[in-house]
Amino acid sequence: MSTPETCIFCNGTGKHHSVERGRRVPTDENCCMCGGAGSVFVTTTALPEKPVEVVVKEPRKYTPIAELKQRLEEAGDNSCSCQTCQNACKMKPGWFLPGEAEKAAEALGMSMTAFFDEYLSVDWYETLGKTGPDDSGGRDAFVLSPATGPWNKGDMYGASPRGQCALFADGVGCRIHSAKPFECRAYHHGDTGKDVAERHAAVAVAWRDTPGAQEQLQELLGHDPYVVEDDRDFISRYVDSLP
Repeated sequence: MSTPETCIFCNGTGKHHSVERGRRVPTDENCCMCGGAGSVFVTTTALPEKPVEVVVKEPRKYTPIAELKQRLEEAGDNSCSCQTCQNACKMKPGWFLPGEAEKAAEALGMSMTAFFDEYLSVDWYETLGKTGPDDSGGRDAFVLSPATGPWNKGDMYGASPRGQCALFADGVGCRIHSAKPFECRAYHHGDTGKDVAERHAAVAVAWRDTPGAQEQLQELLGHDPYVVEDDRDFISRYVDSLP
């Protein structure tokens, strides 16, 4: 396209300039550049638009829990009391599968409500399946987990869900070892980060897809579960509840 600009030879006067004794002086001749119009037209060539590359993402694939259970069964007893495994109990508890927490409550002789209020919390897996339309629009999945502190037991996990499992004690071990969460049963100190992430996602999918599972969490909490953005709210609520 053409863009009008002031002529740099005649500075817009339309007259040619000549050099006389070291200085430029105007003449009566039309500018040889702009032809006397006082402006020039600069022709620019528009660059062709870069073609937009459409990348079709494959829906994220999740390992079915049934397959992970089969692997665990084939591997045999995975329980271990080494320091590495016990340290995992101090970092962050493993998640229950739907229906498992009830067995743990029974092992302690507690009702599910009392067990939740005393030892459990609701954790979450954010934007589950965000890469594929077959993953229910990438909604969050909420799960049952042992709590990590007095400020989240019987409530939602905070924004930084780390800490020692409420059901583990040094010198005692796991209080529900015979009915511990699936992630804890499947964990081994030789696992890679990929192994742990695979189980984590699979458990979240199970909670998302098991009928009534999310409703159970809503009933235990007394409100809809939600993703916590800031831990300070939970800590302040805990401090306010102290006698």
